[in-house]
Amino acid sequence: MLTERSAVLEGVRKVAIREFQIPDIGAEEGLLKVEMAGVCGSDVKSYRGEFLLDKIPFIMGHEIFGHIEKIGKDVAMRYGVKEGDKVVVEGRIRCGNCYYCISGKYNLCEKAIYHSYGSQPIEKPPHIWGAHGEYLYLAPGTMLHKVPEDVSAEAAVLVCAVLGNAVKWVQTGIQEPVGKTIAILGPGAQGLAATMVASEAGFNPIIIAGLESDSKRLDLSRSFGATHTTWEQGANLLEKISEITNGRMADVVMDLTGSANGLETCLDLVRKLGVVVYPNIIGKKQATITPDKLVEKELRLYGVFSRTFQHVQRAIDLIRSGKYPVEKMVTHIFPLEQAEQAYRVAGLEVKGEEPIKVVIRP
Repeated sequence: MLTERSAVLEGVRKVAIREFQIPDIGAEEGLLKVEMAGVCGSDVKSYRGEFLLDKIPFIMGHEIFGHIEKIGKDVAMRYGVKEGDKVVVEGRIRCGNCYYCISGKYNLCEKAIYHSYGSQPIEKPPHIWGAHGEYLYLAPGTMLHKVPEDVSAEAAVLVCAVLGNAVKWVQTGIQEPVGKTIAILGPGAQGLAATMVASEAGFNPIIIAGLESDSKRLDLSRSFGATHTTWEQGANLLEKISEITNGRMADVVMDLTGSANGLETCLDLVRKLGVVVYPNIIGKKQATITPDKLVEKELRLYGVFSRTFQHVQRAIDLIRSGKYPVEKMVTHIFPLEQAEQAYRVAGLEVKGEEPIKVVIRP
């Protein structure tokens, strides 16, 4: 009997390495040997007991890169892959039958919320549903993307849930007839990825706002295309954006802080007829806004979630272009045995650490 080890979230702030049987694979299934998996902000929230409490115990990890250990013949034919190929795996598993899947918006699949990687209870066979482990079961409906051999693991692990998301979210911001000024709040990995995509889309100026403690991230954002950086907050931030835009404010504002409080700030920073893009998952927290600002400015407010196939393909193209030092976003790499430390570092709980992207290498 072949087995593998995974990090299981057994309770709030309680992680254990457990052993699982490696399953047999059918024609529509596969098995991935995980090479590297990202630690998402939602993983940190789950570790702290703020998200997916009803799924415990489960294996986290939905930012997935590895190589194919086993692959069913139907899946191999569909994606043009074979055993040994390097692939990135999208975190959401589509059902293929609902309205959203059929219309190409499978990121909104009606069943995916109950059937996605990094969020399934380990009692559900075949148990290894998260990428924070040595192997990952590839279920029917999984979306695979072959990665060229010359792409590093540090770049590949960012393809789907970081850069692919940014491609989709920035495109949402420019689908309206707006100008080319963008303000991005939050210089984490997702903010840096959005900066890169905004640069490719021709935005100028590109303004990145963070905290004073984000100085290294803000400096790095320049290499991704940021034209202005600031750690001003509150009224000072409004004044700074006004100064940069000659009083017009930003055409597009994107909040990537992960905070429940950023949405109101976005409404202040965006110009009349502008666009606010909001992708944050904040669990059961409430966000308070002043609706009159939406009305009086005639704003477009877009909630955005995940990405689809074409966005991931565009992300791979961007990485292969070599124009941006994407690997520099990966600042911390932990072995599987230190998964709990990875969650704490990613959650800014370890003094002296300044993470951008934390990953686990099983």
